Amino acid sequence: MATLLAACLGGVAAWAVTGVFSVGLFLIVTAIGVAVQVGLQRLQLDLPWIALPFLVIVVYWTQAGRLAWVTVWPALIVAAMWVWYLPVAARLGNRGYVAAYALLLIGVAVGGVPVWCLLCLLSAPLAWRALKLADVAVSKEWAVVTGMFLVAGYLIKGLIR
Repeated sequence: MATLLAACLGGVAAWAVTGVFSVGLFLIVTAIGVAVQVGLQRLQLDLPWIALPFLVIVVYWTQAGRLAWVTVWPALIVAAMWVWYLPVAARLGNRGYVAAYALLLIGVAVGGVPVWCLLCLLSAPLAWRALKLADVAVSKEWAVVTGMFLVAGYLIKGLIR
């Protein structure tokens, strides 16, 4: 699910910014992304989560035909959402929630993230619940819901454009 969200995020970001979206190219890159995720997971359990932010950038690049700073913000937010899977981050505690929301707000403030992505703040109660319960399942739900709101924000930006 995380791989699909990352691929969708890269695709809708490219569409929102450039107005270009190729379904065939998107399916090919997403399939490669899933294959990379599965391959990395067989090597080491935490490696696939490192690849997610790069998938956002690669999908954007293949769709838009160029790299742009606009992809850095969603890639950083995705990295913050899934950071607790890394052993180093697990020792630091559940600060991925705070980092994801902070990056979202900074991204909106500097214009790198559409204002519509503030929909992600609707997932804050779920993040608070996951933090208080220290529940891994709720943490996964939070990341998925936040990712869906992030995709929706870029989608709305593209529709309005």
